[in-house]
Amino acid sequence: MGLPAEHQLTGLRTGGVALGRLSGKGQENGVGVLLLGMLQPILAVLIAALVLSVLLLGCEEAVTYATADDAKAALNGQGVITIDGDFSEPNQASDIRVNNGFAGFMRETGLINGKWTISANYEEWFYAKYVTDEPVNHQEGVNSGSTLGFYDMEDNCLGYAQERVDANWDNAYIVYFLDPDFTPTGLYASEDCKTLWDDSKTVLAEGDIDWSYSSDMCTVTITPTGGKDVPIFAKIAMYVKLYYEANMLKM
Repeated sequence: MGLPAEHQLTGLRTGGVALGRLSGKGQENGVGVLLLGMLQPILAVLIAALVLSVLLLGCEEAVTYATADDAKAALNGQGVITIDGDFSEPNQASDIRVNNGFAGFMRETGLINGKWTISANYEEWFYAKYVTDEPVNHQEGVNSGSTLGFYDMEDNCLGYAQERVDANWDNAYIVYFLDPDFTPTGLYASEDCKTLWDDSKTVLAEGDIDWSYSSDMCTVTITPTGGKDVPIFAKIAMYVKLYYEANMLKM
């Protein structure tokens, strides 16, 4: 026996999905099957887009600070700075973390006339490079080729870090931090940039690099210790010296 007349399929087929003009629940089920068949490709596209967006977000570090200005304040503050390195790479690139939270990015470009560009969050802020042909190199007692200049993204000078012989320290080389007019700012660092202090000889920060001969990876850590804010320029100067001294040993 067949179905009663009021439940019989009227024989319509569309897009590979059988449709029936069914009365009662049979009709509702047929429409549901049709809608499901139409929605499946749309759902597949939405799911694929969601997966792609998750993957793309995973390529960029989550921002800890709401604005670039907030990140700049943290980078200039008293938090512990960490920057990773890879000795196998000729140019370095790393997140800059403050107390383990993402605050910026450092990217090195160039080999002979290289520079280090610093971003706050993902907004380019300033860059550092060694300078050899500027009047700042004519200062008394300067260690030739040691002057690191800091510039904003419009190439305006922000200051310098320069090694000089200092008679007050048994004629050892000391890193002087200078303003754009070559005037000392009251910050100084040891030649190896492991210690930073001010005019009162208060130690403001200590630098260290965690590395080994058995690995290409390393981490530079700058730890403020004096209860005062430490400018990012000083931290970057310490990073550059610590990383490249270790890199020379690694080679």
